[in-house]
Amino acid sequence: ICPSADPDIGWSMWWYSDSHPLVAKQKIDDNNTTGDVTDPVEFYNKFIVADASDRTYENFTVNFANGGRFAVSRERILTRPIEYYEALLEQLSHDINPIEGYYMESMWYDVFHPDQLQAEYGEVCNMRPLPIGDAVEHPIMMEQAKRQLDTFLGITAATTTRSSTKSKDVNR
Repeated sequence: ICPSADPDIGWSMWWYSDSHPLVAKQKIDDNNTTGDVTDPVEFYNKFIVADASDRTYENFTVNFANGGRFAVSRERILTRPIEYYEALLEQLSHDINPIEGYYMESMWYDVFHPDQLQAEYGEVCNMRPLPIGDAVEHPIMMEQAKRQLDTFLGITAATTTRSSTKSKDVNR
């Protein structure tokens, strides 16, 4: 389930974007005195860990596939009762683009592996080391991720150009 350790095709670079909803949310939290916004650690402890542990977790890193892309077996889904999923759905049903949806994107593994919570057992995959200095801007990471995918698929610039030209011919 983990990306290759090869930096040319494995995990993307660590990135940061001022416009990402979690960054914007943090700016709101810094000014929030009402306490009406659940932070990611609180959400994890209350809704992801739920019945899996009596512990409360504070400092941890979770591995996840950007965009919430994953596959899960029926058996894994059935490790939790339907009431658990109903409670999660309730948290995601208050807004058209809830911040909790971004939390879920990074927490799916732990939803379906309550016996292997990353906050307790550590990261599922070996990740790139944290960068020395700042993370890269999101557009740079996206370009690097495209190059990684192209490398993985064996696509070169010449192949990409030829194939896009062919598809234009077909669509005329």
